[in-house]
Amino acid sequence: MSTLADGAPHLSLMNFTYCAKDEKLIMSTRRDTTKFRALKENKRVAVLIHDFPSEHRERGAAASAKAAGQKTQKRGQTYSVTLYGNVKVETGSDAERYRAAHLKRNGPDQKQFIVGDNIAIVTVLVDMAKICNQADQVHVWTSDGQNSPK
Repeated sequence: MSTLADGAPHLSLMNFTYCAKDEKLIMSTRRDTTKFRALKENKRVAVLIHDFPSEHRERGAAASAKAAGQKTQKRGQTYSVTLYGNVKVETGSDAERYRAAHLKRNGPDQKQFIVGDNIAIVTVLVDMAKICNQADQVHVWTSDGQNSPK
């Protein structure tokens, strides 16, 4: 996630959970961090998600191509998506509902990053996305429906 802290870009590697019901990304952060201070000062964030190819997926793509009589490629299709939106620090029952979903998805090994008095639950409501494929073709999605290839 990218924020703006003290006038400079600030990047943080984050676990996230997608809440389809609310169409939000759920994340957690300690309250005593540069990231949290930046989120409180400026609600705009960017989140980069990259679909790294895996050996399992590449084998599956090669098998599918072979079965279809197509030439196999060295790599399976990959995408990167940059999401832009507004962050909200959740409170009360919403925070606890999102915390439970985030913990369920990420598992007990990540509990120290999700549960605790100093851990804030934040959500991102996405209003724009740029989707880029391996051929460097970029498509833009916006929440207002003004979608187009760029």
